[in-house]
Amino acid sequence: MMHSSLLSLAIKPPLCSQTASAYQAPHLYQLVFLPNKTLPIELLIEVLRFHCHLGEQQAVSVLHKLYVGRKAVVLPALSFDVATTKIAQITAHVAANGHTLVCELGAA
Repeated sequence: MMHSSLLSLAIKPPLCSQTASAYQAPHLYQLVFLPNKTLPIELLIEVLRFHCHLGEQQAVSVLHKLYVGRKAVVLPALSFDVATTKIAQITAHVAANGHTLVCELGAA
C-alpha cells in the first residue's frame, strides 16, 4: 500500500504557472579579454589554464589574439553571475602579481 501512494505522487504533473512556450532562456555572456602586450605570457597562460580551464592549444590561441592587438573571447557562454565572478577572480589574480588585465562581458 505504501508503494502505490509513492507511485501516485511520482506521476503527478508538477505544479507550474508557466507553460513551456512561455519559457525564456537566460541571457548568456561572453568573457572577453582586451589586448595587453605588457602582461607576461606565463601569467596569462596560468590565468587561462587555472581560471578558464582552457587546454594548451586554446590558451595559445587566446594569447596570439591578444598579442596581435585583438580582443579574445575566452569563455563563450556564461550566466551573468558566473561571468562577473570569473572577472573578479581573474583581475584579482593578475593584480596579486602586479599587473592589470582588462576583461569585459559581451553578448553571447
